[in-house]
Amino acid sequence: MSVELYVFSDKQCATMSEWQRAIDAQKLALTLPPVSFADLHGLLPVKMGGSDTTFECGHCDPRGVIETYSEVDFGHQWNYCLAFRCPPDFKACIGAFRAAAAYAVATNGSLFECEESTLMNGVEAVRYARELEQQVPAMEVALQNAVKKLRSQA
Repeated sequence: MSVELYVFSDKQCATMSEWQRAIDAQKLALTLPPVSFADLHGLLPVKMGGSDTTFECGHCDPRGVIETYSEVDFGHQWNYCLAFRCPPDFKACIGAFRAAAAYAVATNGSLFECEESTLMNGVEAVRYARELEQQVPAMEVALQNAVKKLRSQA
């Protein structure tokens, strides 16, 4: 199952450098590639703490997302939306959350996490991204234990 995030905003970062400055200002240890922000669509290879990971990122129509999740109060009709999708991979998810949270801060936008239907402002999103990272070691142990259990039952 993939993780989907959306950042809604009324303004956009003009360049990847502007977005990178927001990431750096939040001390989120993520390096974006030197690609065109306007043409952003598809896999986005990033560096996170010295290692590589990737997730999908691209512009999308905010109205379509808002209509899909009609039970959620998005506050108002946003002008822009940046979509993030990542595979069920801890590193990719953390990278996507870091990038999305910093983008929400940079644009004074809101991050929407689809699985829990949670809408959060940039400050809350950065805090959530940091908390998520702290939970990874416990999640990895739980996953290893589940795999061992399944193997022993086979």
